[in-house]
Amino acid sequence: MQYLADEMAGEKDAAAQSRAAVHRRLDEQAGLIAKLTGDVAISVQVSAQAREHAKAIEERLDQEVAPAVAEWRKILSMGQGMAMLVGLGGALVASGVWLAFSYFGDAIAAAIRAALRIP
Repeated sequence: MQYLADEMAGEKDAAAQSRAAVHRRLDEQAGLIAKLTGDVAISVQVSAQAREHAKAIEERLDQEVAPAVAEWRKILSMGQGMAMLVGLGGALVASGVWLAFSYFGDAIAAAIRAALRIP
């Protein structure tokens, strides 16, 4: 009978140790879950702050930078128009000089020689 009592006591101790191990693991898991929950909450707050910051930057860009960009584009298009006008004027002058030399080349050469007193 003593043998059965000793064996039962050993089984009770083993069961108690097993339960203690299970409870220890459950406590560890609960701690990890609590830590993860806190980390997720912090993550959500950081994401919300980042979204608010991005919205503020976007609003500032819309209010301050967009008009400057529009004005710059207007200046750029005006500059391109001026460049085209200068190019067209240069082409007209060059074609006029070419036509003058092709039709009146001999007369122009004679006039330049007379002006410079070249025989």
